[in-house]
Amino acid sequence: MGTHQSRRKLLIDLGVAVGLVALIIIARLLPHLPNFTPVSAVALFSAYYFRNRQWAETIPLVGMIVADCFLPQYAWQQRLVVYGSFFLCYLVGMIMRKKYTLGRTVLASFGASLVFFLITNCVFLYQGAGPVMYPHTLTGQIHSYTNALPFFKWTVLGDLAYSLVIYAVYQYACVYSINKRKVALGDRIK
Repeated sequence: MGTHQSRRKLLIDLGVAVGLVALIIIARLLPHLPNFTPVSAVALFSAYYFRNRQWAETIPLVGMIVADCFLPQYAWQQRLVVYGSFFLCYLVGMIMRKKYTLGRTVLASFGASLVFFLITNCVFLYQGAGPVMYPHTLTGQIHSYTNALPFFKWTVLGDLAYSLVIYAVYQYACVYSINKRKVALGDRIK
């Protein structure tokens, strides 16, 4: 790849990264339904799109950290659990690495929702993280998951909606880019 092409690719990647971080920040700061945010969708897409793993792994985290600066504070231990769950969502996104299809997007979106639900509602991960909502017992764990089910619905819908929007925008951008190249190539031939 020539220097011009690699610079162009870097600028495009930088623009995509900034856009994804901005999407997370704006969506988390604006009023929204509980857990209806694009963080998992961004983690999934980042796993597919960015060949640089450091970019792919940190984009959702950067968006979360910046948005958290403007949101009510909660214990750092809880933040680590939430941030860790989104890193696991990134790993779920690796299933799309070979091929970014609608079916894989839907499957990965649901998988990311399930990972987030199971991790962030696991009472045993919150030892020493402030007030205890549920006892660290099997009964407490069952109550935690049961009481979190209404939020899970919004997590699934949010992850799916944002994943599909990102998928559609990416597919449109790919088709637009291909058509633009064909037009440019056709103009050169004439």
